[in-house]
Order: sequence, then C-alpha cells, then structure tokens
Amino acid sequence: MSSRLGISSNVWLFRLLIDSPARRVFSSRYAGHEDALLDQVWADAAERWATIPAQSTLGATLTVRLATVTAAAYAILIAQDGSVQDATQTVHDIAWGVYNKMGSAAWFVSGVISRNTAERLRIATVAFRTFPFSSPSYEWQTVTGPAEVVAFNCLRCPVATYFKEQNLSELCVRTWCALDFPLATGVWNSRLERSGSIAGGTELCDFRWYAHGSDKPNCDDV
Repeated sequence: MSSRLGISSNVWLFRLLIDSPARRVFSSRYAGHEDALLDQVWADAAERWATIPAQSTLGATLTVRLATVTAAAYAILIAQDGSVQDATQTVHDIAWGVYNKMGSAAWFVSGVISRNTAERLRIATVAFRTFPFSSPSYEWQTVTGPAEVVAFNCLRCPVATYFKEQNLSELCVRTWCALDFPLATGVWNSRLERSGSIAGGTELCDFRWYAHGSDKPNCDDV
C-alpha cells in the first residue's frame, strides 16, 4: 500500500521542522531576505511535491518530501548568487538543523532505556530505521559483529533515488549523506565509518557505528 500526503496537507509540520533552522542560516548569509527566500523555497517545493511518486510508507513519504525541499532550496540559492559551493553549504547547514533535532530526540529516548553507549546506539539506529527510514521503502540488511559495534547496510534508499532522478546525487552526498558523521560524533557519542553510499554510486551504504572508546573489530555480513 502506498502512502501519499496531499500537496497542501501537513505543510505546517514541514515548516515547523525547517523554517526555524532555515531562517537562522539565511539570516547569517542573506540578511534581510529570509522571508522572501523561504517563500520561494516553499513555492518551489510545492511544485515538486505534485510530481513525486507515492511511497510505500509514511516515513519514506516524509523523507522524500524533505529531499524535495532540499532540492528546492538549492535551486533558489543557485539562482540567488550562482555559487554551487555556497548553496551546498547553506543547504547542508539547514539540513543539519533538522537532523540534529531528530537525532537528539532518538538519543534522549535511548538514554531513558539504557546507559550503555553501544546499547543506546542500537536503540537509536533501530528507531531511525523504524521511522522515518522505514522498510520496505528503505531496505536494510543486518550485519553481525561485536556487541560494541552497531552494523547494518542500506540496500535501497528512496531519497538517493530522488536526487539521482534530479541529477543531484552529489548534492545528496554532500548534504544528506554527510550528516550521519556529525550525528555520530556530536550527538550519539560514537564514530561512524562508511566506505560509500548509494547516492555516491556504490551498491549499498555500509553503516558501522562504533561506541565511544571501542576498537575497530571485524563485522561479517549475515
């Protein structure tokens, strides 16, 4: 069963997530133009929402819509000053403002359940893979390994698919994919190793989360 939100439905939810970090970043780089930029981004995003395919889960519907907002913001900023580097960094910083909140919420909940860092990592990553990065839209593969390592592969990512269809895979790599590393070190008391990503052209995203202070043991695919 597919999941599709109406074009105008729940816009308040997306704006609640995005407007605050976006306005903060815009004000530091485009002072005095924050509201105009946001209006342009949301107008562009609404047009994109009308054309994206339905997803099989609510979580994938939400993440792909967030991806369209990323693409919309990038296009608006390129039109604003034409700098790919500046537009990418601005979009990255806005996306981090959203992802940081999501990751912090998952980490807080994991701390209520356990005080062990490896177990908290397991809880937080399971929470993310349950929602919003939900199966079957996202396909996950369990990987065996020591207790202090949380290891899994992503075999299918609808966000990577969307960016590829827009010829924006590099933007995905430098924004969405890049956010997992500061999430690990700055929020989840760990380090992340990943040799590649689907958006970057590999067959899968190999996530290896090492609890703070752990060595690098081997992990074997199931």
